[in-house]
Order: sequence, then structure tokens, then C-alpha cells
Amino acid sequence: MLVMAIIIGFGYSILMIPGIIASVLLIFAPVIFATENAGVTEALSKSVSFVTHDTLRVFLSLAPVPLMIIFTLFFFAYGGAVILWKLQNEFLFVCIISAVISIPLMLMTLYIYQVYFDLQKSQGLVPADDSAIPHSQHLEGEVPAPIFFSSQELSPFFQLLLQAWGIFQKRFYCLSVLNILSYVPHLLNFSFLIAMYLSLKSFIEAFGLKGQFGMLGFLVLPQSVYFTFVLGIIISGILYLFLAIFGLISYLRLELAFVYAIADDTLTPRQAREKSRNRLHGFFQANLYRKFIVSTGGLLLFPGYMFWVWYEFTPFVFAMQQEGQTPLSSLAESRELVRTLWGQVFNKMISFRMLPVAVISVLILIIIAGLPFQQMLVLFWSIFSGMPPVGIPSLNDPQIWLLIITGLYFYTLLIQIPLQKVFLYLLYRELKAAKTAETAPSHHPFQS
Repeated sequence: MLVMAIIIGFGYSILMIPGIIASVLLIFAPVIFATENAGVTEALSKSVSFVTHDTLRVFLSLAPVPLMIIFTLFFFAYGGAVILWKLQNEFLFVCIISAVISIPLMLMTLYIYQVYFDLQKSQGLVPADDSAIPHSQHLEGEVPAPIFFSSQELSPFFQLLLQAWGIFQKRFYCLSVLNILSYVPHLLNFSFLIAMYLSLKSFIEAFGLKGQFGMLGFLVLPQSVYFTFVLGIIISGILYLFLAIFGLISYLRLELAFVYAIADDTLTPRQAREKSRNRLHGFFQANLYRKFIVSTGGLLLFPGYMFWVWYEFTPFVFAMQQEGQTPLSSLAESRELVRTLWGQVFNKMISFRMLPVAVISVLILIIIAGLPFQQMLVLFWSIFSGMPPVGIPSLNDPQIWLLIITGLYFYTLLIQIPLQKVFLYLLYRELKAAKTAETAPSHHPFQS
């Protein structure tokens, strides 16, 4: 605990985020130390290896821990003051407040142990419980009953997310290039709007059209200026239309290129874009139908969610279809894949969309829970050094929130979007395999 306190305290003293990382990585060290009879160094290293194997699931699973800490500190600060005022006895107050605070601490310890135990089971380090198997099946020479694949169950969310992360790491360069290229049309549109604003501002300043009655200056401008102004508006409209068309074509090409780049790990970004260009015309029609159906259903809210889940896999279906298929056939196949598994697919898609919100919420909870400990670190530092430490941030420091918002923004732009493509592709493959298993002829073991 002393080593953990030193490491986490030092991490909190440098922009707070390293302290959060250290507290998550070392969270299982006391449990490992107690249950596996490990040494200090071994317990710390094992905790780090456990967490790094499935960091995101561990991070989200620890959300109740900072809530318990915040509740305990809240009770100590406000409820403890009332108890002390009523008792007027410091020694009795210490006994009562210790007894009350020990309850959430005990629950927090049990919860962390349960998370550790579940993590062990997910990594195959704990043998499966065979107590539910009938005793007769353990007899020598008896063959267990066959287990058939169920097409109505998909892989758990975190398992799919872990597989998607592995593919994303493997294809990081290719997917990142395609993702950056997808922002080129947005950058061009933004640059065009800035150029339009600066041009209009220069025109107004050049002819003195400022002020409340500045627009009346148009009445005395030369005819050539009128002609130039109208011509500029027409040219700007044409350029904006060309940029909109270019952006739409780029979006459709890259949407298909992402699918080809994920499905074939030998393709380069250029090859993926070239492969998508050959089928751009058909995909334009399929995507037009899909957007029209989903947006129309979105006006009634619930049908919009239903259509969104049904037709979200249209790009993957279209990319994997043989050439010559009609655009509507990819929409029909996408709906058929999801038809019997709509609820499971919806839960996984919503969970992935809410992933950044969940991560940032847990991060803020950990920061709030760790703030009193950071203040205690500052207090002890000031007592022993004789001067307050320099550079330790607090929640009142706007740099902390700017750092969190910037990190979330870049995570969404550079990681969330390409990772979402990989996640949906893996989900599409599972749906395809489930549909194949469902339509395949079954052979019962008792049939001759």
C-alpha cells in the first residue's frame, strides 16, 4: 500500500492523469498480494499485466469504486460534522465514524476482488465450475451430450471490442490514412467559408458599407461594382456546389475503401480506394436509398432506430456482394441479417456509440474521488518542504478540463471512427455466420 501510495501520489502531482493511470494499473495489487501469496514487486507487476490485457473493460468496471469513495468522503465531511456536534466527544466520534466508513470500504474491497476474479475467468486462469454437470456424466466411458451452435447468440460486447482493437492496431497505418483523407472535404469547405467571409469583409471595408445605414452605399456604387458583386456570388455558389459533390463522392469512396481495407489486410490505402472506385455508381444508389429510409423513419423516432440497425450494414453487404447485384438487394440482405437479432445488435451498436461518454464519465469520477488525496499530498509536501509544490493542478485549473476535452476530441477523430468501422465489420461477420448456421441443414445425432 505504501509503494502504491507513492506511485499514485507522484502521478497525481504531474497533471493528475498519470496518477489515474497508475491507480487503475495497480488496483489489483493488494488482492494479488493476499490471495496468491505474492511479493510486492510480483503483485504490482501482475496487476499491471492483468489490467493491460483488457484495459477498457477494467476501467469501466471500476466505475462504482470512485462513487463509493465520493460517498464516503461526502458523509465524512457533512455527516461527520453533525455527529461530532451532537456527541461533543472526540474519542466516541472516532469510533462511530470509523465503524460507518468501514462499511463502504469493505464493499469496495469485495467489489474489486470480484472484478479481479471475473478477469481471471475471462483469461482462462480459473478452471470452469463443473458442479452443474450431473455425476453420471463423469463416469468412465460415458460420452457427454453434444452441444450445438446457437445462431441466436452473438459474442459479448467487450470480446468484439477487443478483436476490433487488435485489427485496428494491425491496420493502423492504412485505416488512419483513409480516416485523415475523409476530413479533406470538411477542411476544404471550412477554408471556403473563411475565404468567403474575408472577401465579403474586404468588400465592405473597401467601399465603406459599414454602420447602421452602410448598405445604402449600394445605391451610389458604379455599375461595374454591381456586376462584380453578382458575378462573385454566382462563382461562389458554383464552387460550393462542386465542393459538395466532391465531398459526397469522397465520402462514398472512403466508405467502401474502409470495408475493403479491413477485410483484406494486404491492401494499401491507394489500392482500397481504387477498388472502391469501380463500384461507386451502384453504392451511390444503395446509400441514397438507405439514407432516405433511415432519415424518413427518424422523423418518428422509434422507426428511425429500427431502420438504422437494419440498414447499418449496407456498406459491408454491398462491398462483399458479387458485381451485378441491384442496390436494393444489399439493403434487403442487411435487414435479413439483423431481423432475428435486432435487440442484441442494437445493444452493441449503442454501447459502442456511448463508449466515449462512459470513458469520460468514469475519468471525471476518478478525478473527483482523487482530489482530496491530491490535496493531502499537497499538505504533506508543504509541511515537510516548507513551501507549496509548484505545478500541481486542481479541478479549478482550466488546463485539466482543456486537456480532457482535447483528448476526447482527438480520440473521436483519430480512433473512434475507424475503430467503429472495424467493430461493425466484425459484427457483420458474426451476423453472416449466424445466418449461415441458421439456414444450413441440421443433422440430428439420432437420425440415420
